[in-house]
Amino acid sequence: MPKLSKEQLDRIEYVSIQDYCRRVDELEDLEDKLAFSTRYILAHGKMVDPDYPIDRIIKVAHMKIADKSADIKQFYQETEVNKGIGDQMVDPTVDAAEKDLPNQMFIANPVAYLKGQAKALSDEIHKKQWMSNDDIQNSVAYGSLRNDVFTDEFATKINNALKKPTAFDLNARLENAFGSPKALKKAYEATKPGFLSRMFDTSSLAAKNLDTAYKAFNNPNHALHGDLPTVEKAAQEYLQHVLPDYKPNLLFNIPSEKDIADLSGTQKARAQFSINLLKAVKEQKQMEEGYSEMLEASKAKNIDFKDLSGVAADNALSKDNDDFQKSVFIDSKEEGENLIEDENEVDNNLVIDAPKNDAIEME
Repeated sequence: MPKLSKEQLDRIEYVSIQDYCRRVDELEDLEDKLAFSTRYILAHGKMVDPDYPIDRIIKVAHMKIADKSADIKQFYQETEVNKGIGDQMVDPTVDAAEKDLPNQMFIANPVAYLKGQAKALSDEIHKKQWMSNDDIQNSVAYGSLRNDVFTDEFATKINNALKKPTAFDLNARLENAFGSPKALKKAYEATKPGFLSRMFDTSSLAAKNLDTAYKAFNNPNHALHGDLPTVEKAAQEYLQHVLPDYKPNLLFNIPSEKDIADLSGTQKARAQFSINLLKAVKEQKQMEEGYSEMLEASKAKNIDFKDLSGVAADNALSKDNDDFQKSVFIDSKEEGENLIEDENEVDNNLVIDAPKNDAIEME
């Protein structure tokens, strides 16, 4: 598939984190993912009232690049370029070691990488004999990001968060699975016991453990904060409670929508939440398997943006394109508006009301 063209990258506008996740997931090439992520994050600088602060989109993009790296490392072959260091690289399939440097710099210090890209793109604009209104707006935004946002203090804050990304990443994955942060919140609220269940305390031990584990996982002050095995076990045990034939196996056996179709009310909501939780745990475990080694190796190189000599802004050189790439990158206000409307929706399989026999059935 042809690389993203400069023209396509120039048209990227920030819509929302959910829009970013959907579009970056459609890209297959890691180089394209990084180029797209770079422009999407920098486009955040032009937003007056974005859905989230820029640190969140940076951390989500970092997760997406790390995910792709983990995918690549499942099947790559040893070459002269990656011999003995493949697991330390971000993309061990590159045909020259220097081509992985942008990836490694983004993994080690994303803010410094983005700051360098902002300067490179700004310099590119200023070399033009004539600047459009978009050029002027971009130049102002890039300057503001470099001088006011991408500070050393901000970089340190981001880098510290990326040392242990588990809690943040898992919830970002859940938001993506349910469709938006609002949908995740609504889905979680749907797992709470109904009035009669609370009155007669009919919630099962498995249901209580699921709620307790999820709360602890997200509580920075709790000993189980960010502990994947805890939420994994709780989700599996709840599914065993409502699906007696279910045998826990994270790699090969996560129930499907069909498996929980006959459940109703709060049980179905909890089962759906548990399924998405297990899928997120699976993705996170795969990403983290070699994450620390890759992160430390990339940091040890202490890459400066000027070390990326010969690497164009966005790391995108080709002007080729195809219909698929066009469909991903054509800006559409209507698409953005529809996305915002969709964020108010929740999975149709979730039934918010508690079942009528809530006081009898153990949820």
